[in-house]
Amino acid sequence: MKRGHVSLLEDKIHDVEDIDFHHILNGIEKEDPLCLEVVKEAAYFFGIGLSNLIFLLRPDIVICGGTLVPKPLFYEVASETAQKRLIHFPNNHVQIVKSTAAYNIVAQGAGCMILDYFTEENLP
Repeated sequence: MKRGHVSLLEDKIHDVEDIDFHHILNGIEKEDPLCLEVVKEAAYFFGIGLSNLIFLLRPDIVICGGTLVPKPLFYEVASETAQKRLIHFPNNHVQIVKSTAAYNIVAQGAGCMILDYFTEENLP
């Protein structure tokens, strides 16, 4: 908006600095072109970061959760970006899936890591 792009948020927000996450979510629901573009760009960079983490950690599965994941646009762009970067590595067979329990998936994943740590067999 500072650069002169038109947005539906202009009717509700008088100062651009007052825009917060919830305003963006409302803009997405109303299909505001500027909000959609901002989310697409954020998802693109998230996908790049996600693919970098996949290269580094080599997981079998990545479960995406959080506030933006239930919104179709963010998950699709992020997972597509990551998959496009991973396609050049044929030995990488990671699954990127959307969580059905978006808000507590991080705690579940951390609990699984702890459980794996204490139950894995340590060979001499």
